[in-house]
Amino acid sequence: MGENTLVITEKPLHFLLRYSDKITRVDTIAEHQHIEKQYGEVWMGKFGVGIAKKIAKRALNNIKLNQSCKIFLMNGCTYTHIANVIDIYVDLEHGLVSKPADLNLIPEYYRKKSCTVWFKLSSIKPFHNDYLTDIRLYNDPGSQPSKSGMRGLIYLTDTSFDHSPKKRRKNKLSDTHLSLLSGGLFD
Repeated sequence: MGENTLVITEKPLHFLLRYSDKITRVDTIAEHQHIEKQYGEVWMGKFGVGIAKKIAKRALNNIKLNQSCKIFLMNGCTYTHIANVIDIYVDLEHGLVSKPADLNLIPEYYRKKSCTVWFKLSSIKPFHNDYLTDIRLYNDPGSQPSKSGMRGLIYLTDTSFDHSPKKRRKNKLSDTHLSLLSGGLFD
């Protein structure tokens, strides 16, 4: 293979993110969809425990290589929506970031809050049970995610992954850039 190609051998990486309308006292999804409708994308932040460094790097690499990265949104024990993850903003060195630079893409109710990780989303759609057919836990592909008793951020994969190598053009962006796709801090 040539010097300018990457081989994709990693399984797909998706996320399950729990949110609560009770904590924010707003309709979380409606607030995010309003911004997405206006700008075509929106940032969704995660409070509390963030994301593992290796997982963030793997997700950003997969996004950079145009591999699908989804986020399943769950309110309590109910799946509500699914969206495409098109960027991730996180400070992996210090553990907490305030917010991405493009504040207009963050709902007003938490623009001034700090989150441990931000997901830039597009195409937020209602959840349908058929989405779960191929979804498994990333570190235990034999198991499906539980609807209860799990952390606020879960790493997922899907069983439809083709493990044969694929050639891709290498992107010249460095891992030391401020967010690989949107200018936010990322190591």
